[in-house]
Amino acid sequence: MCTYNSARSILAEALLNHIGKGRFKGFSAGSSPRGDQQPNPLGLKVLRAAGIVLERMMSDSFAGIAPVSAIGFVVAQCLGASVGALLARVLEAP
Repeated sequence: MCTYNSARSILAEALLNHIGKGRFKGFSAGSSPRGDQQPNPLGLKVLRAAGIVLERMMSDSFAGIAPVSAIGFVVAQCLGASVGALLARVLEAP
């Protein structure tokens, strides 16, 4: 998670999915992604150069990720108010 979901969290999602080899399903999201926001091209270039398959890399909001009850852990690059609100929902989920 990060604010715009254009670089750091997308890199983390791709790396977790690649290294996890199906044991984990990574998602990334932002508290304030812009409607026309695209993933950072340099970040995508680095992932491709490392041989990481990029399936569905896009800048998502929190609404675009898995149901809160399916989230096992959260990695946050910044702790803005909306990220804190999502973390609270994750912690309260059954």
